Amino acid sequence: AARRRLADIAIGPGDVLSFQLSGGTTGIPKIIPRFHGEYLGHSEGWMRCFGITADSRLVWSLPLIHNAGQLYALIPVLLMGVSVVLLPRVDIRRMLELVERHRVTHALSIGPVAPQLIAYTDLARHDLSSLRHFATMSRAGSLEAHLGVPCSNLFGITEGLLLGAPASAPAAMRHDTQGYSGEPADEISLRGPDGAEVALGEVGELCFRGPSSLRGYYGAPDATRDGMTADGFVRTGDMMRARMVDGQLCYAFEGRMRDNINRGGEKFGCEEVEAIVSRHPAVADAKLVPMPDPIYGERGCVYLIVRPGHAAPSVPELAGFVVTAGLAKFKCPERIEVVDEFPVTRVGKLDKMALRRMIAAKLAEEDAASAVTPAGALVDRLQPVGR
Repeated sequence: AARRRLADIAIGPGDVLSFQLSGGTTGIPKIIPRFHGEYLGHSEGWMRCFGITADSRLVWSLPLIHNAGQLYALIPVLLMGVSVVLLPRVDIRRMLELVERHRVTHALSIGPVAPQLIAYTDLARHDLSSLRHFATMSRAGSLEAHLGVPCSNLFGITEGLLLGAPASAPAAMRHDTQGYSGEPADEISLRGPDGAEVALGEVGELCFRGPSSLRGYYGAPDATRDGMTADGFVRTGDMMRARMVDGQLCYAFEGRMRDNINRGGEKFGCEEVEAIVSRHPAVADAKLVPMPDPIYGERGCVYLIVRPGHAAPSVPELAGFVVTAGLAKFKCPERIEVVDEFPVTRVGKLDKMALRRMIAAKLAEEDAASAVTPAGALVDRLQPVGR
């Protein structure tokens, strides 16, 4: 009976394979339809770039349902018969044990794996001789020095672009840039505020179009219009600088132009979190900014203006409130700062850059104090809420 039902289902390259959520870089996350044909081509492109073959063995420790999990782990198995070793969660010691046991050849990570690996001090107990390449979101040079394995930075966006570099590429390409697209038909354009393409070496917004690029957000024509250029390029909000490395045009990440946080590869918009936090009965207003973190890259710090007669909620109390309201746990603010008013620019607009500088400076002061303060004398400033 099951075979008969399956026989009646006709699936073609233009049919939707899965719906993915955007990182919500402009506020509320958007729904991205990914299609069978373009998803297969997208995965094939990165495998071509990284030199993946049917004999390759990968290790993956993040959710398969995510865009990266499907592209880096699930589809390679279906498309090429690649072997993938899966972990239920990030566990550095366990991952290295499995690399040794299964003779893993390639490792990829979009989350906090690289910083945890760099901090891992028991490498000598593991035989990593089978590992040919480790691709990570950042810190490839430091990771390579620690592991003794060729490492490269990568860049990916659910809207349909992957950048990377193979293990054979020069270190300047692997460590100092995010590489290039493995899909020859991809068009990449770095554009200034006026929409014109910037000169080589200048910083501009990364825009792209190609066989796997976004056709439109599901049920959101306004978001589609705002997220694409007039000539059909997807706007990423990520600032890049193009440079030639050994005759190959590569792209180096320089920052973001939109109001979002990247917590270990999980991108989410500040506006969405602020809207829910502001519903708390003790909160008059809330502004969320990223604060630097050695493991996840960024975590969320929320600045609160508290209503008269109320006390500010604690981090766990606020997390319980926003999760009950429907917010994903990894988006919960992980530090609270109470202020009387928010800083503004000379023209009276909210100055979020000032808030970011304030928390970065405060963390630096606390780090300096902790270096000379006896253990246990400081109250933990960060209360993790998990993923």
